[in-house]
Amino acid sequence: MNEEQSGTDPRVNQERTIPVGSHHRGPRMVPFLVTGALLGALVGILVDLIGPASGVATASQELIVLGGAGALLGASVGAVAYLIAEWISLRRT
Repeated sequence: MNEEQSGTDPRVNQERTIPVGSHHRGPRMVPFLVTGALLGALVGILVDLIGPASGVATASQELIVLGGAGALLGASVGAVAYLIAEWISLRRT
């Protein structure tokens, strides 16, 4: 009786053992996203305060739009930074 007939494949039955005390501790996503969103919103608000006034929208509307757009862009940059940090941390293990 060969391996194909017995239903066991030696490649499938190989168990991975992890040494005691070796726990992968990678970066957490939420702090990256929150930090990126807060920094992006801050940059958007600064652009609104420093930039010229719009003749179409009020100052508070500009503040909301630029702050929100900055937060979305900042969260996207934070997500990319998280992916890079995760990739680096996995390569070191």
